[in-house]
Amino acid sequence: MNPQMSHYARILRVARSGAPDRAWEMLADSGLLKKRGEARAFTLKGRLLKDRARRAPADQRAMLFGEAATAYLRAHQVDRASYPLINAATLTLLAKDAVRSRELAQQTLDLLDSNPAEAETAYWLGATRAEAHLLLGDGDTAQAAMRDAVVQAPKAWEDHAATIGQFELLAEV
Repeated sequence: MNPQMSHYARILRVARSGAPDRAWEMLADSGLLKKRGEARAFTLKGRLLKDRARRAPADQRAMLFGEAATAYLRAHQVDRASYPLINAATLTLLAKDAVRSRELAQQTLDLLDSNPAEAETAYWLGATRAEAHLLLGDGDTAQAAMRDAVVQAPKAWEDHAATIGQFELLAEV
């Protein structure tokens, strides 16, 4: 296994275990963020900043969500993937920039339309479409896309949980 990949996995595992501060230390100590072209490092940074924002006092959340969105956008600039782009769109809304959030959501749909196979799985294709449509204010299309995603992978419990967590964030706004 690639040593850097295992390092990413270890940091993510620590974050998922409920120790995001320790995961942040591990990421900072790894030196991964100093390397240009490390989309996974920026995605992981965005994830950890999102976790931090969720736990932060209300008056600090928008700023931290904005920093997380910036990290995800840097990841997208490196590999042009829909995963960091849709995360940036959602986090931009949570950072209180609805106009930019809609722009990023539309860019996500455009990316998926131009290359549907880009999404990691059929579930993520549908879930990403659902999230983008939700950000664009089209709840009916979002609901249909989410139904299709679940039909594609009805037992992908971890994926479903991640989507629910993201939609819970959206429900706050």
